[in-house]
Amino acid sequence: MSSITDCFARFIRDDDGQDLVEYAYLVFFTVLLACMWWVLVRNAIATGYVTFDTNEQAQWQSPNPG
Repeated sequence: MSSITDCFARFIRDDDGQDLVEYAYLVFFTVLLACMWWVLVRNAIATGYVTFDTNEQAQWQSPNPG
């Protein structure tokens, strides 16, 4: 039983690989923020284009047939 306890205690004290986990979290949150930013930018571009197109369509007049 002490072998299991010793193994568990060593596992708790061991901090090897901690940097890797921290970098993984950093990359994950960076990608998450980039995706959220892209959605906002995409929506802003789409809204701007739709507004521009609506204004252009409102200014168009059909040519005089005569």
